[in-house]
Order: sequence, then structure tokens, then C-alpha cells
Amino acid sequence: MSLALCFASVGVEALPKFRGRDGVDAPDLPSGRPRSLYGQHVVGCCVAATCGIAINKACQQAQIGSRMLAGSPLFSYYNSVVHQVLLFPGALFMSIMSWRRRRALLNTEASLTSWLLSGTAEASSWHHLFQYLAFGYFVHDFTIPLSPEIVAHHILCASLSALSLADFGWMPRCSSTCFSLITTCLEFGSLGCNLSYLNGETPGWSLAALCIMTVSNLTSANIALWFSLAVGDGNPIARGVITGVGLVLMSLRQFFTFQQFKQ
Repeated sequence: MSLALCFASVGVEALPKFRGRDGVDAPDLPSGRPRSLYGQHVVGCCVAATCGIAINKACQQAQIGSRMLAGSPLFSYYNSVVHQVLLFPGALFMSIMSWRRRRALLNTEASLTSWLLSGTAEASSWHHLFQYLAFGYFVHDFTIPLSPEIVAHHILCASLSALSLADFGWMPRCSSTCFSLITTCLEFGSLGCNLSYLNGETPGWSLAALCIMTVSNLTSANIALWFSLAVGDGNPIARGVITGVGLVLMSLRQFFTFQQFKQ
């Protein structure tokens, strides 16, 4: 739903296709890093957040999916599942495919590692759209009842999303691509928990949620450690802090899922 609203409000075709080192609209900075598209990113994030909040408000006003489930209205679970099954994987896939087509035209390497090492200013509109959707996803639920832990989690994730787009000199230029891949993996784990809630948290669904969450967290932790140890640019302290925060979040997710399974 929010993807459709983002398309209508911003329009993928209206966004710049590729603005990197070879783009006339995004010349290199004196430091050698591509100029970030700050204006576009601010507008994209604001549009995505506004659309998500508007959907929540509309559901609340129309009493659509208003039944409470584990402390949250039912419509918020449906919204999350749509993001986790369709929007995040779809936008990530299109982002990688668009980048690979661009690399093919330039006759340069187009491996997954090369994509992970690329910067946000070199990415396609699909990649930018993924980031805007992620920011809106972490912000829009502030209009519904949330526990203090979830509020802190969403604020932290939204901040990491914005940081990965900012392309500051002390941030590795691959922060945005790594963030998009890790977000998709982690939300796959959250999908398992959401499906368990929606199906009554039966023993079978609880076990499935625990297994999916475990795979999700282990995969994301490996990507985060690669980001911290194998990436050469950016400030190593910043890489270590960001990775440490991410690993703590993954550990907490695993702990809470295990606690729910035991209950």
C-alpha cells in the first residue's frame, strides 16, 4: 500500500536513474566521494513516512483491522507482512537488477560483493526507493500503541536508515547497500513472528518463528561483521559502533523470540 502511494507521490521514473562518479548531475566532491542527493532523500523519506502514517490513520478512522493482537492493532500486522513479503524483497531485487544492468553497460564487474561495496550515490532509483520505504516503515507506527522497547527500536532503525543515506565521509560508502540487505533479512525474521501471532501462536507456528528468526539473525550478523571487518573505507570506529549496535539488536530479537517460544 505504501509502495503504491510512494509511486504516486514521487514516481520512480521521476527520480534520477544513476548519479555517481560518471553522472553530470552529481559531480564528485573534493574528497572524491560522490555528491549525495540530500534534497531527494529528505523528500523521499518524508513522503514514505507521511503515506504510512496516513494509512494508519485511515485504518483507525474506518475501524479496519482495529482488533488488538499482542498489544498492536491487526492492521499493523497486515501492513508489516506486505512490506516483509512484497515491498522490501521486491525493491531490493529491482535495485540489484538495475545496478547490474548499469554495470553491464559499463562492462564492469557486477558481482553481489561489488554491489555491496557500491555507494548510495551510485545506486538506482529502486535502491533509493527501498531506503525511503524502510525509513517510512520504521516511523509510521508511532501513531499506534507501542511499548517503550519497540519505540526505541524504531527510532534507532530509522536513524540508521537516515545515516546510511547521508553518505557522510566517516561512513563507509557501502553503508546503504549493506543496510538494505540486512533490513530485508531481519524483516524476514520478523515475518515469522508476525505469522505466528496471526495464527494464534500455536506450538508449530512458535517453533517456525524461532527457526526463521534464528536464520535471519545469523545471516544478518554475518553481513554486519563483514561490513565491520572487510570494508576498508570510512572511519573504523564508526563501523565498529554501528556493527555493535546492530549485533545487540539482533541478540535482543533472538532472546525475545526464544522467550515467546518457551511460553
